[in-house]
Amino acid sequence: MSTLDEKRKSRFLLLHKLYELTNGVAERHLIDIKEVGEEIGIGADVALEAFEYLKGEGLTKWMALGGVGTITHWGIKEVEDALDHKPTSHFPANIVILTNSPGASVISGSPNQSTIFDQRGQQVTYQYNAAGNINFGSIQNYTDLVAQLDLLKQELAKARDGQVINELVESKAKIPILEAIEEAKKPTPDKTSILSHLGQVKDCLKGVSAIGGIVDAVTMAYDWVQSTIG
Repeated sequence: MSTLDEKRKSRFLLLHKLYELTNGVAERHLIDIKEVGEEIGIGADVALEAFEYLKGEGLTKWMALGGVGTITHWGIKEVEDALDHKPTSHFPANIVILTNSPGASVISGSPNQSTIFDQRGQQVTYQYNAAGNINFGSIQNYTDLVAQLDLLKQELAKARDGQVINELVESKAKIPILEAIEEAKKPTPDKTSILSHLGQVKDCLKGVSAIGGIVDAVTMAYDWVQSTIG
Protein backbone atom coordinates (compact mmCIF):
# COMPACT_ATOMS: atom_id res chain seq x y z
CA MET A 1 0.00 0.00 0.00
CA SER A 2 1.40 3.41 -0.93
CA THR A 3 2.04 6.20 1.56
CA LEU A 4 -0.94 8.12 0.16
CA ASP A 5 -3.17 5.07 0.56
CA GLU A 6 -1.99 4.67 4.14
CA LYS A 7 -2.84 8.29 4.87
CA ARG A 8 -6.29 7.94 3.36
CA LYS A 9 -6.85 4.77 5.37
CA SER A 10 -5.81 6.47 8.63
CA ARG A 11 -8.02 9.46 7.91
CA PHE A 12 -11.07 7.37 7.19
CA LEU A 13 -10.58 5.02 10.14
CA LEU A 14 -10.24 8.02 12.45
CA LEU A 15 -13.29 9.80 11.03
CA HIS A 16 -15.31 6.58 11.11
CA LYS A 17 -14.37 6.00 14.75
CA LEU A 18 -15.38 9.57 15.67
CA TYR A 19 -18.69 8.93 13.94
CA GLU A 20 -19.20 5.79 16.05
CA LEU A 21 -18.20 7.44 19.33
CA THR A 22 -20.53 10.38 18.79
CA ASN A 23 -23.39 8.25 17.49
CA GLY A 24 -23.51 10.53 14.46
CA VAL A 25 -24.07 13.72 16.49
CA ALA A 26 -21.95 16.71 15.44
CA GLU A 27 -19.89 18.97 17.70
CA ARG A 28 -21.28 17.79 21.04
CA HIS A 29 -18.69 15.29 22.31
CA LEU A 30 -15.18 15.90 23.65
CA ILE A 31 -12.91 13.09 22.42
CA ASP A 32 -9.24 12.48 23.14
CA ILE A 33 -7.85 12.02 19.63
CA LYS A 34 -4.61 10.46 20.83
CA GLU A 35 -6.51 7.77 22.73
CA VAL A 36 -8.65 7.08 19.69
CA GLY A 37 -5.52 6.73 17.56
CA GLU A 38 -4.15 4.08 19.90
CA GLU A 39 -7.51 2.31 20.00
CA ILE A 40 -7.85 2.01 16.22
CA GLY A 41 -4.24 0.99 15.77
CA ILE A 42 -2.76 4.00 13.95
CA GLY A 43 -1.04 5.57 16.97
CA ALA A 44 -1.37 8.96 18.63
CA ASP A 45 0.92 10.93 16.31
CA VAL A 46 -0.70 9.64 13.12
CA ALA A 47 -4.14 10.28 14.58
CA LEU A 48 -3.27 13.91 15.37
CA GLU A 49 -1.86 14.39 11.87
CA ALA A 50 -4.95 12.80 10.29
CA PHE A 51 -7.27 14.88 12.48
CA GLU A 52 -5.49 18.08 11.51
CA TYR A 53 -5.93 17.23 7.82
CA LEU A 54 -9.62 16.42 8.36
CA LYS A 55 -10.04 19.69 10.26
CA GLY A 56 -8.61 21.56 7.29
CA GLU A 57 -11.30 19.93 5.16
CA GLY A 58 -14.05 20.95 7.59
CA LEU A 59 -14.74 17.37 8.72
CA THR A 60 -13.46 17.64 12.30
CA LYS A 61 -13.03 20.38 14.86
CA TRP A 62 -10.77 20.93 17.87
CA MET A 63 -12.82 21.42 21.04
CA ALA A 64 -10.17 21.93 23.73
CA LEU A 65 -6.43 22.04 24.31
CA GLY A 66 -4.54 18.77 24.68
CA GLY A 67 -5.76 17.05 21.53
CA VAL A 68 -9.49 17.02 22.31
CA GLY A 69 -11.71 17.20 19.24
CA THR A 70 -14.88 15.98 17.58
CA ILE A 71 -16.61 15.39 14.25
CA THR A 72 -18.56 18.07 12.36
CA HIS A 73 -21.79 17.89 10.39
CA TRP A 74 -19.79 17.58 7.17
CA GLY A 75 -17.68 14.82 8.70
CA ILE A 76 -20.81 12.86 9.55
CA LYS A 77 -22.14 13.32 6.02
CA GLU A 78 -18.79 12.20 4.59
CA VAL A 79 -18.82 8.96 6.60
CA GLU A 80 -22.45 8.18 5.83
CA ASP A 81 -21.98 8.83 2.11
CA ALA A 82 -18.83 6.67 2.03
CA LEU A 83 -20.54 3.79 3.83
CA ASP A 84 -23.50 4.13 1.49
CA HIS A 85 -21.15 3.35 -1.42
CA LYS A 86 -21.13 6.94 -2.66
CA PRO A 87 -17.84 8.48 -3.82
CA THR A 88 -16.98 11.54 -1.75
CA SER A 89 -14.46 14.35 -2.04
CA HIS A 90 -12.08 12.51 0.29
CA PHE A 91 -12.83 8.78 0.18
CA PRO A 92 -13.63 6.22 -2.54
CA ALA A 93 -16.95 4.48 -2.99
CA ASN A 94 -17.52 0.85 -1.95
CA ILE A 95 -15.63 0.97 1.34
CA VAL A 96 -15.38 -2.33 3.20
CA ILE A 97 -14.37 -2.49 6.86
CA LEU A 98 -13.32 -5.87 8.24
CA THR A 99 -13.77 -6.29 12.01
CA ASN A 100 -13.66 -8.95 14.68
CA SER A 101 -17.39 -8.61 15.32
CA PRO A 102 -19.32 -11.86 14.67
CA GLY A 103 -21.88 -11.42 11.91
CA ALA A 104 -20.52 -8.00 10.98
CA SER A 105 -17.30 -8.72 9.15
CA VAL A 106 -18.26 -6.36 6.33
CA ILE A 107 -19.88 -3.07 7.27
CA SER A 108 -20.36 -1.79 3.74
CA GLY A 109 -19.12 -2.15 0.22
CA SER A 110 -19.23 -4.86 -2.42
CA PRO A 111 -16.86 -7.71 -3.27
CA ASN A 112 -15.93 -6.03 -6.57
CA GLN A 113 -13.99 -2.78 -6.89
CA SER A 114 -13.92 -2.09 -3.17
CA THR A 115 -11.51 -0.38 -0.80
CA ILE A 116 -10.84 -2.64 2.18
CA PHE A 117 -9.92 -1.22 5.58
CA ASP A 118 -8.87 -4.17 7.75
CA GLN A 119 -9.58 -3.66 11.47
CA ARG A 120 -9.42 -7.32 12.45
CA GLY A 121 -6.32 -6.75 14.55
CA GLN A 122 -8.18 -4.30 16.76
CA GLN A 123 -10.26 -5.01 19.82
CA VAL A 124 -13.88 -4.09 19.15
CA THR A 125 -15.54 -4.35 22.54
CA TYR A 126 -18.64 -2.15 22.67
CA GLN A 127 -21.12 -0.57 20.30
CA TYR A 128 -23.96 1.56 21.61
CA ASN A 129 -27.48 0.21 21.08
CA ALA A 130 -26.29 -2.72 18.95
CA ALA A 131 -29.76 -4.27 19.18
CA GLY A 132 -31.35 -1.04 17.92
CA ASN A 133 -34.14 -1.11 20.52
CA ILE A 134 -33.32 2.07 22.45
CA ASN A 135 -35.36 4.95 21.06
CA PHE A 136 -36.36 7.71 23.46
CA GLY A 137 -37.86 9.61 20.54
CA SER A 138 -40.70 7.05 20.51
CA ILE A 139 -41.86 7.67 24.09
CA GLN A 140 -45.58 8.37 24.36
CA ASN A 141 -46.30 7.74 28.05
CA TYR A 142 -44.82 6.81 31.41
CA THR A 143 -44.86 3.09 30.58
CA ASP A 144 -42.70 3.77 27.52
CA LEU A 145 -40.32 5.86 29.63
CA VAL A 146 -39.90 3.05 32.16
CA ALA A 147 -39.25 0.51 29.40
CA GLN A 148 -36.63 2.73 27.75
CA LEU A 149 -34.89 3.48 31.04
CA ASP A 150 -34.75 -0.23 31.77
CA LEU A 151 -33.06 -0.81 28.39
CA LEU A 152 -30.65 1.99 29.21
CA LYS A 153 -29.79 0.27 32.50
CA GLN A 154 -29.00 -2.89 30.52
CA GLU A 155 -26.89 -0.82 28.11
CA LEU A 156 -24.73 0.34 31.00
CA ALA A 157 -23.98 -3.28 31.83
CA LYS A 158 -22.96 -3.90 28.22
CA ALA A 159 -20.65 -0.88 28.34
CA ARG A 160 -19.08 -2.25 31.51
CA ASP A 161 -18.65 -5.68 29.91
CA GLY A 162 -17.04 -3.92 26.94
CA GLN A 163 -14.62 -2.26 29.38
CA VAL A 164 -15.47 1.30 28.36
CA ILE A 165 -16.67 2.06 31.89
CA ASN A 166 -15.74 0.38 35.15
CA GLU A 167 -18.03 -1.23 37.69
CA LEU A 168 -18.03 1.83 39.94
CA VAL A 169 -19.19 4.17 37.16
CA GLU A 170 -21.89 1.68 36.16
CA SER A 171 -23.11 1.45 39.75
CA LYS A 172 -23.17 5.23 40.25
CA ALA A 173 -25.18 5.72 37.04
CA LYS A 174 -27.47 2.74 37.55
CA ILE A 175 -28.79 3.77 40.98
CA PRO A 176 -30.38 7.08 39.82
CA ILE A 177 -31.78 5.27 36.75
CA LEU A 178 -33.49 2.78 39.07
CA GLU A 179 -34.78 5.66 41.20
CA ALA A 180 -36.12 7.40 38.09
CA ILE A 181 -37.83 4.17 37.02
CA GLU A 182 -39.52 3.75 40.41
CA GLU A 183 -40.70 7.37 40.39
CA ALA A 184 -42.05 7.07 36.82
CA LYS A 185 -44.09 4.00 37.87
CA LYS A 186 -46.06 6.01 40.42
CA PRO A 187 -49.64 7.10 39.60
CA THR A 188 -48.51 10.72 39.68
CA PRO A 189 -44.77 10.89 38.97
CA ASP A 190 -42.84 13.79 40.46
CA LYS A 191 -41.25 15.74 37.61
CA THR A 192 -38.57 17.39 39.76
CA SER A 193 -37.52 14.07 41.26
CA ILE A 194 -37.14 12.32 37.90
CA LEU A 195 -35.22 15.23 36.42
CA SER A 196 -32.89 15.19 39.41
CA HIS A 197 -32.21 11.47 39.00
CA LEU A 198 -31.54 11.79 35.27
CA GLY A 199 -29.28 14.77 35.90
CA GLN A 200 -27.24 12.58 38.27
CA VAL A 201 -26.88 9.96 35.54
CA LYS A 202 -25.50 12.54 33.11
CA ASP A 203 -23.05 13.82 35.72
CA CYS A 204 -21.77 10.29 36.33
CA LEU A 205 -21.16 9.64 32.64
CA LYS A 206 -19.95 12.98 31.34
CA GLY A 207 -16.50 12.99 29.78
CA VAL A 208 -16.58 9.31 28.75
CA SER A 209 -16.52 9.66 24.96
CA ALA A 210 -17.08 5.97 24.21
CA ILE A 211 -20.58 6.09 25.73
CA GLY A 212 -21.73 9.31 24.10
CA GLY A 213 -24.78 7.46 22.80
CA ILE A 214 -25.91 6.63 26.33
CA VAL A 215 -25.46 10.24 27.44
CA ASP A 216 -27.49 11.43 24.44
CA ALA A 217 -30.25 8.95 25.36
CA VAL A 218 -30.35 10.22 28.95
CA THR A 219 -30.57 13.77 27.61
CA MET A 220 -33.54 12.81 25.42
CA ALA A 221 -35.24 11.21 28.44
CA TYR A 222 -34.60 14.39 30.45
CA ASP A 223 -36.09 16.56 27.69
CA TRP A 224 -39.18 14.33 27.43
CA VAL A 225 -39.83 14.48 31.17
CA GLN A 226 -39.30 18.22 31.24
CA SER A 227 -41.80 18.80 28.45
CA THR A 228 -44.41 16.20 29.37
CA ILE A 229 -44.75 15.64 33.08
CA GLY A 230 -46.34 18.20 35.38
